[in-house]
Amino acid sequence: MKAIGYAICAVVVCACALFAFSARPAQAGVTTGRCPTLTATHWVIAGTSLGGSRYIIMVADEDCAQVSSWVKKIVAQHISGKPDEDQTLNFGPAGYTCTASPDGGGHPYQGKCEKNGDKNTSFGWIMGG
Repeated sequence: MKAIGYAICAVVVCACALFAFSARPAQAGVTTGRCPTLTATHWVIAGTSLGGSRYIIMVADEDCAQVSSWVKKIVAQHISGKPDEDQTLNFGPAGYTCTASPDGGGHPYQGKCEKNGDKNTSFGWIMGG
């Protein structure tokens, strides 16, 4: 009888442990890492004729589809300032602080945005890919 009690106790402990340590489903689409390459506004390296329209996007705890949409809108804008010098953007997703560097044509061809200043929820883009 004692053996049956121990066996039942062991099963209950294992079931509780499995429940406590089981992976919880992630929010759909949220990831950390590289997103698919984005094709968007043409960029040009200042002082050259080298350019392209592909962007590499990296995310931290973000949805690649949503971020790709944001980046497509951001890189279509014009920003002032010297090429390759970071500028604070006065546009971008609500709740995010964004900085970017203009290319030879004034498009923000590389930059980053952080949600509420949190680097763990952020995204960045750079020309290439």
